[in-house]
Amino acid sequence: MGSQHDGPLEIGECRVEPSLLRLHRDGETRRLEPKAMELLLFLAQRSPQVVSRAEIFEEVWEGKAVVDETLSRCVSLLRQALGDDAQAPRYIETIPRRGYRLMAEVTYPAAEAAEAAETPERPEAAAGAVAEPTGEPGPTGPSRWRRFGSAAVVAAILAMLAVPWIGGLRTADAPTREAPSRLAVLPFDNLSGDPGDQFVAAGLTEELIHQLARLSGLRVVSKTSVTREGVAEGEAGEIARRLNSDYLVEGSVLVVGERLRITAQLISPEQDSPLWSEVYDSSIADVLDLHREVALSIAGQVEARLTQPEREYLGRSRSVDGRAYRLYLEGRSQLSLRTADSVQGALGALLKAVELDEDFAEAWAALADAHLLSDPYLEAVQAHAYAQAQAAIDRALDLDPGSSSAYASLGQLRLLRDWDWGGAEAAYRRAIELEPSYAQAHQWFSEMLSLAGRHEEALEEIRIAVELDPLSPLVHAAWGQRLNAAGRYREALEQLEQADVLGATFKWHLREVALAYRRLGMADAALAARIEHVRRRGASEEELASLIAATEAEGILGFWRWLAPRLLAPKAAEPVLIAEALAGQGDYEAALPWLQTAVRKRGSWFPHMQKSPAFDGLRQDPRFQRLLDEALPPG
Repeated sequence: MGSQHDGPLEIGECRVEPSLLRLHRDGETRRLEPKAMELLLFLAQRSPQVVSRAEIFEEVWEGKAVVDETLSRCVSLLRQALGDDAQAPRYIETIPRRGYRLMAEVTYPAAEAAEAAETPERPEAAAGAVAEPTGEPGPTGPSRWRRFGSAAVVAAILAMLAVPWIGGLRTADAPTREAPSRLAVLPFDNLSGDPGDQFVAAGLTEELIHQLARLSGLRVVSKTSVTREGVAEGEAGEIARRLNSDYLVEGSVLVVGERLRITAQLISPEQDSPLWSEVYDSSIADVLDLHREVALSIAGQVEARLTQPEREYLGRSRSVDGRAYRLYLEGRSQLSLRTADSVQGALGALLKAVELDEDFAEAWAALADAHLLSDPYLEAVQAHAYAQAQAAIDRALDLDPGSSSAYASLGQLRLLRDWDWGGAEAAYRRAIELEPSYAQAHQWFSEMLSLAGRHEEALEEIRIAVELDPLSPLVHAAWGQRLNAAGRYREALEQLEQADVLGATFKWHLREVALAYRRLGMADAALAARIEHVRRRGASEEELASLIAATEAEGILGFWRWLAPRLLAPKAAEPVLIAEALAGQGDYEAALPWLQTAVRKRGSWFPHMQKSPAFDGLRQDPRFQRLLDEALPPG
């Protein structure tokens, strides 16, 4: 029952196809990441023995330097695919301080059938008996398994990309795929020669992603996860592997006055060549119809099964003011940066867009997002920002009742303004139903679930967001925040560090870094993260020097004593941040009124920040408990 059998295997109630990276369970098919599949095969080879973490690192990662959290993540992915529960495992059991073992029975049907045919004289084989494992890997043990693992990964990439191409849309009664086709839409090239048109190319890419993401038969990887200088010959397979995609979509945009020429093509990574290519000429006023036409063509090429509502949506015709469309694209591009200047720029562009074209639903939905972000990034008057967001959402849904973006914004508004947990959840679920590949909706929904204490559900939603947008610093930072809330601090640090590696322009994640280090008992690292947060927020050299002097003298107490008066200055910060600084220096009585103000103000600051170690001295205080009861849902 070792790894000498390279074909399909059965693990408990699951069937595994290593060469295709597929696991079948309860009538559904799931694709595993290559390393997750290699780990599963190694555990199956050694089942039912306990396999140490050191052995796993040596065999699966070939002795390379890998942190423990990477292995934990792989095990978590396997448990999710197997439908397993770490607290009551049926498949993978964690053995404290030792490693893991695969508990379920492992069989290799094809290999055992062949073996029985070749050696019918063995009664134990005919009876289906299984020899007890010897514990010795032998000549077909780990070293051979490692060679198989590498070969399986290469074969799996080719197999998972080998998708039949017939060129027609599936009808409702046609056979369906076991899983949606996965597309990665690469950023379209700007051929205009004018750098000012770059946001047009970027915006067209994002809009095409939104159109494709609305189709239930497709899984679409976000543009923020793709960087490119063109797909050179021989590179398509590697790019598709990195993005876990069946197909690549690439193209270019040429803007001449009020006219557009878009070239789009669908690439088969297996063949490393285009399956389909088309050139579209259009006025900017008709660009919304053009988005749908391109999306419909691509869906046809990959045989995506369309529902009747999806067909009706793609068949709708709408025009837009060309100037409004440019402003809309500029606004969406600015919003993605998540800085004060970019949010301010987005607000200006989107307000002009809806002024020029008051029937532009997508611009109204984007404007709602800008108003929601103006509270934390621009210190706008919260009540005004929420009222403007509500008006924009209402207008967007009046114009397009199927706007996933507007429903996601409605979920945020219900969460932040009303603490209406049930209403927020309903809106998020509707957004995801309308656009299953909308990464931001999954990310925002995960925030609500996390704040409500539904941590496993929150982690599942943020993992989907990461799958859809794997190179987004914002999504990785959000993942780290969700892991912190679940008490998984080492895993949180890995994701928060990844956000920085990917080029985070925001700074809030450094508070989460400090939280994780503090909970792990690494006080110096936590303090360093706090100082770095102050530095990145624009502190002068003089201010940094005084802060460092304060912390050298008194450590974290010195940090809070340095910060508190600055937060209490005329341009006041969020009330909960003031409360944190006061509580951090032990002045709990002074902190409580600020916490009460934060709860009255609502928003997400208090639900998130109440986890801060600075409030540990208040957790047993009935007044603090009452604030938690008011801010968070029951249970």
